Amino acid sequence: MKVYIPQIDSTVTCEAGCCQTIVIENQKGLITKIVNRMQQRAIGEDYFLKMSTLVAEWEQLLLELSTEMTGHISFSKVNIESLIKAAGVEVENVYDNLGEKLLDYFELVQIYDHNKLFFLINLRSYLSDGEMEEFFEDVQNRGYTVLFIDAMEHPISEREHRIIVDADQCILC
Repeated sequence: MKVYIPQIDSTVTCEAGCCQTIVIENQKGLITKIVNRMQQRAIGEDYFLKMSTLVAEWEQLLLELSTEMTGHISFSKVNIESLIKAAGVEVENVYDNLGEKLLDYFELVQIYDHNKLFFLINLRSYLSDGEMEEFFEDVQNRGYTVLFIDAMEHPISEREHRIIVDADQCILC
């Protein structure tokens, strides 16, 4: 197993996952943070009046719809939070390759959560050497903290510091 070790800042928390699943599995938490940020903006000075008006109009529309229904129907969750959640906030998922998808995910996490140390397992099995070199460059230029763990040996990049841990857990540099 080869381990690529970046400079690690003590203020960073960790997030791990296999490269194909990290973006998919961790999107729920990221979406929650995006929704929370949208809610904060919606009640802020710039949007409060507009959002209050829209919520009142939405509630009025629901009341009108319910008058044609049998039974006493009420709406207890007509508020900014429920309207934003009901909109089904999603992060678009259109990428040319896995490297771009991961970089976009890293950026979103950094903006909406905080700096993290990302563990990427076997990424080089999914990207060509050229794509991997571009990925290394982008990670370095954007200042992300990433630990690459791989079970196969690949050509070493100028941008990586490689440590090899053998089957007896001896570290070979």
